[in-house]
Order: sequence, then structure tokens, then C-alpha cells
Amino acid sequence: MVGVLDPVADRATAVTLERLDDQISWYNGKSAINRRWHYRLKVATLISAGVIPVTAAVGSPSYVAGTLGVFVVIVEGLQQLFQFHQNWVNYRGTCESAEAREVPVPCPGRRLRERRSPAASARGTDRRTSVD
Repeated sequence: MVGVLDPVADRATAVTLERLDDQISWYNGKSAINRRWHYRLKVATLISAGVIPVTAAVGSPSYVAGTLGVFVVIVEGLQQLFQFHQNWVNYRGTCESAEAREVPVPCPGRRLRERRSPAASARGTDRRTSVD
């Protein structure tokens, strides 16, 4: 019957949107964690690699430059092992894709209302439409 609200369908839509919000929040959080680790390790590598020639120029003992070199190799190995950059990009892409798919198809007899997802509200972006 057109114009009659179906409470079961409304509840199913609400549960689905809630689950989707949970997934978006999870992927958003994982993306941020991997981005931070990627930046931390890159900065440590750059600083350590940059200090190696300085230690040689000022006449520091050779073990200082050698230790910094080993540190650079270890940090680069960790980046390759854990793939922080690739994980960051994948999690971010999945989160954005999920946010783009959040708009449900309107059903006859239901009004659509616009609301912000918690993840989007935190970033101040993206609106999504849900069923009233």
C-alpha cells in the first residue's frame, strides 16, 4: 500500500545505516593510524639519513654513522613489512567508497531527510540521505 510506513523496513534501514556508520568509523580510524605510522617512520628515516653525512663531516666516530645507517635500514624494513602507506591508502579509499554508497534508494511513501554521519561530522564533510 502506497503511503503506509513499514516499521520493519524502517528498522532494517536504521540498522543498516548504523552498521555502515560503524564500518566507516573503523576504516577512518585505521586509515589515521596507518597514516601517522607512515609519517613517523618516514620522518625518522629522513632525519637519520640526513644526519649521517653530518656526523662524518664533524669527525664523529665511525660507529655513530654506522648505527644511524643500520637504523635507516631497520625503519625502511619495517615500512616494507607493515605496508603503512599502502594500508593508509586502502583504508581511506574504502572509507570514502562506503561514504559514497551511504545514500539509500528512496521508496514510495517515505520522505527523505538529510543528516550527517558521525564520521563525516567529525571531518565537517559529506551529507547523506536516510529514510524517515
